[in-house]
Amino acid sequence: MKNARDAFDAYMPQNTRVGWRDDRGNPPSIGHGKTATTLRDWSAASDDEVKAQLRAVLDNSDPVEVEGRVFTEGGVRAVVSRKYERSDIAKREAIHIHGVRCQGCGFDFEEFYGPLGAGFIEVHHLQPLSGRGEGNTRPETDLAVLCSNCHRMVHRDRSYCLSLAELREAIRRAKNGDNA
Repeated sequence: MKNARDAFDAYMPQNTRVGWRDDRGNPPSIGHGKTATTLRDWSAASDDEVKAQLRAVLDNSDPVEVEGRVFTEGGVRAVVSRKYERSDIAKREAIHIHGVRCQGCGFDFEEFYGPLGAGFIEVHHLQPLSGRGEGNTRPETDLAVLCSNCHRMVHRDRSYCLSLAELREAIRRAKNGDNA
C-alpha cells in the first residue's frame, strides 16, 4: 500500500509528500495500465473517498504473504519536532557515578564487543523530560545507565515509561518463565 502511495504522491500537487522521483527530480512514468487508471480516478476524488475505497479493498482482502516482497525505503522527508535539551556533562557524570554496566540487566558492552564497546552505555532520565519540563538534573539520583535494549524497553509504550524496578521485575519474570 505504501509503495502505491509513494508512486502516486509525485502526481498530487496538493500533497505535501514528495513521492518517488528519478535522478532528475521527475516522477516515474505511470504508463497506461492500472496505475494510470487509478491515478485518473483518484485525482478527481476527495481524500475521504480515496480512504473509503482503500478501506473497502483492505476489508475484502486476505492477509498478504510478505516473503519475497520488496519494500521501498530511504526516502528523505523533512520533519519538525521538539527535542528536549540534554546535558553532555550530566551524561558523563552519570557514567562516572554509575559505570557502564546496565542497571537493568547487567549487560556490559565491552565484555560483549571487546574494545569496540568500551565505555559505551546509554543514559536514561528516570523522570521523562517531557513530563517535568526544564529543571535541574542530578546524575546520581535522576539518571540511570541502561543498555540499548533495556533503554528501548522502558520507552516502548509512548504513554508510559517503565521504572527501573518495573524493568528489573519484567526481566526477572522472563528469566523465570513467569510471563503472566
